[in-house]
Amino acid sequence: MQATTSNKLKREMQDLEAGSVFRHLNITNFLEGDLFAWYLSVWSEPVEKLIRTLANALDQYNPGTLLEDPAESRDLLKKLYQRLFPKSVRHDLGEYYTPDWLAEHLLGQLGYAGDPDKRLLDPACGSGTFLVMAINRILRWYDERRERCQYGEGELCRKILSNVVGFELNPLAVMAARTNYLIAIRHLIRHMDKIEIPVYLCDSIMTPSEHGGLFAGHLGNAKELKTAATTFIIPTEIATKPEDVARYADLLEQCVSNGYAPKEFLERCTDDGLPISEAILHTELYEELVKLNKENKNGVWARIIKNAFAPLFIAKVDFIAGNPPWINWRHLPQEYRLGMEDVWKTYGLFNQKGLRARLGSGMDDISVLMTYVSGDMYLAPAGRLGFIVTQTLFQSAGGGQGFRRFRLPNGLYFRVVEVEDFSSFQPFEGATNRTASMVLVKSDTPTQYPVKYTKFSLPPRQRRNSRTTEIDPSTLISTELEAIPVSGDPTSAWSVAPKGLAKGMPKIAGKSPYQGRIGAHSGGPLGCSG
Repeated sequence: MQATTSNKLKREMQDLEAGSVFRHLNITNFLEGDLFAWYLSVWSEPVEKLIRTLANALDQYNPGTLLEDPAESRDLLKKLYQRLFPKSVRHDLGEYYTPDWLAEHLLGQLGYAGDPDKRLLDPACGSGTFLVMAINRILRWYDERRERCQYGEGELCRKILSNVVGFELNPLAVMAARTNYLIAIRHLIRHMDKIEIPVYLCDSIMTPSEHGGLFAGHLGNAKELKTAATTFIIPTEIATKPEDVARYADLLEQCVSNGYAPKEFLERCTDDGLPISEAILHTELYEELVKLNKENKNGVWARIIKNAFAPLFIAKVDFIAGNPPWINWRHLPQEYRLGMEDVWKTYGLFNQKGLRARLGSGMDDISVLMTYVSGDMYLAPAGRLGFIVTQTLFQSAGGGQGFRRFRLPNGLYFRVVEVEDFSSFQPFEGATNRTASMVLVKSDTPTQYPVKYTKFSLPPRQRRNSRTTEIDPSTLISTELEAIPVSGDPTSAWSVAPKGLAKGMPKIAGKSPYQGRIGAHSGGPLGCSG
């Protein structure tokens, strides 16, 4: 606001977009690159006017309000995101964020008590609802045991930053999640010399995979990272430690922006102790970034490279919790479908064949794949996974049948602990779907049927004219049921019955003379995430 000239204001905004405000506070990755700084390259009088108008509007608000009521700030950021992204785009991305009560309920169902030494990951964290709910549980756990704990708030903050982690593909959602994460630990950050917020812009499904897509297998001593601008070939020798990747990304960014020659970049890497024996690969990567810079397309790629490797370094976690996007296979971009096809097959989930598969006409849901990849790649043995999913996975054919194998390629199983069914009402504002939550344990023994199945409904007074996103979960009416595959095939659809009756259902099941058909349907993404 105090910038007197257009050029001075532009320099102030460049400094802000580069993350200098946060780096001054030793927060290293709140802003990375210039994903939203495009306006600086087209700076003009109308842009300057808009920035000054925005600054004046923001000056009317008290920033302390965000700290006084963190829950309200979280709602504000969710609403901001939903206003910035059109509903049609969020629908196509399967993004409707989880209400706090449902996230809190799932963490309780999962058995996550807030022990700061237990690790939790949300592989599709959206604006960070599950991460914040987990941090709140940790803070309560610590307050109850403060006198008995052998460590102070600085060590508590370090444990949180190490053990509560989120991945997310949407850059705006990543920014919202990092903001909410910072607000959640606001009282602890003064004890830390340096903070890297463990929310990373990456693909939790394709990044760890070497079947294709984001990392399309080994290219000698390199990996492939496909982006909209180009395909980067990244030497694997700098990807053995997260610290090396971070320093490498910093040097890429600095050297490109300062116009260094490739030889000078290699010398800087050597001086910084980074392994660069594959000089040709490093040079080619650097020259690709220089080329993008000359085309005015640089500023983000070094940080995208750093974030994309994050899933490769995460240690196994004790809990996975979240709400993966609900998007049908056929509504994914064709190139992405082709890149992940082998991953579906690896987990035995892809039931579509021939022309239907090539045209992407399958009804398999990407939340199914995220469940299997997350549990396989990130979850420790005996770890627990809790996801918000579509209830149809348990009682439908097609993608549901592959999902109900509950078996991983390494011979381990997902043992189903329980399912909770919320399909009698709509927990997500603005989305019509059949919602359920499930808890799975990574086990060396398969699921034992019948499985505990609880159905929830709203009390009579809330069934009409009610915003279900604001309900009190303690008022929900629960019905205890149990589920079992309807036939001898363990992947068959589940029969749900009152307790004690499920085991008898397969005996009375027979072949129906009626042939079911899908008929006309919109077939769009089901629309829930984060």
